[in-house]
Amino acid sequence: MLLNMQNLLKIHLPHIPERLDFDEVKNPIFENNEASQVGIICVNTHTWGMCYDTIAELWWVSPRPSQLFYDVLYKKLFYSSPLPEQLGYASLEMDGERRRLKAAKNWDDIEKHIIFQSKNALLEIGCGSGEFLMEALQNRGWKSVMGNELETTSAQLAQHKGLTINTGFFEKFQPYNMFDMIFADNVIEHTFDPVAFVAKCNNILQPGGILVLRCPDTPPTGPTLKLIDHTFHFSRKSMKLLLEKAGFMVHTFFYSGTYYGTNFALNPNDKIENMTVIAIKK
Repeated sequence: MLLNMQNLLKIHLPHIPERLDFDEVKNPIFENNEASQVGIICVNTHTWGMCYDTIAELWWVSPRPSQLFYDVLYKKLFYSSPLPEQLGYASLEMDGERRRLKAAKNWDDIEKHIIFQSKNALLEIGCGSGEFLMEALQNRGWKSVMGNELETTSAQLAQHKGLTINTGFFEKFQPYNMFDMIFADNVIEHTFDPVAFVAKCNNILQPGGILVLRCPDTPPTGPTLKLIDHTFHFSRKSMKLLLEKAGFMVHTFFYSGTYYGTNFALNPNDKIENMTVIAIKK
């Protein structure tokens, strides 16, 4: 059935096993299968689909390859890809001035929209080489910061700066304290279960704690720059529904930049408009 649908993306990647298991994925917001298949993704000899729920305004990958595919993707291809046009990261620095400027800009944007009642403990999920956390300590008045990072080289760069970094998937992370703020920049669109992700954030936030998520703002026509590492594609409506389901009150949304891909982008006219949402634990 999937073979007759619109081909959204067709690529060949090294290291991908010839055999992969696949899972059907429900709409995580409404927990049902009432969605339309809108296209297919072809990787090597494998084919999987893209679903869309018009009420939630949510797109997601289903059937979706097993964890094995994503383990290979993140451990072997994410920052050292021989195919940067498919992932978009190999040509970007992992540490340096560009990332420090971006961290300061993220903080400026956040502080324009909310006043923090407490700056005791901050967690960044997907902290990379730690620029956002260093900015928090050095210039934004935070007393304690911690990072979570899946990619080993980035985590080591952050640790060399003296930061405390948990390595591995956030879903398995067991912090020893509660946080006043959690920040995740372009992380939630990579998760297997976004409801569980934001619910865990809620569980480790102090009462009234703040969750700040930055991710693509998917237009009504569907996701652009169809990168294979994005398992979910959110609009502002679906993000609000997701956060409310997990016990948050949405404070505000704001535009937070445009990503044009690398010089190797498949279509130079494609781009991603990013949004940031600030939510408060009820």
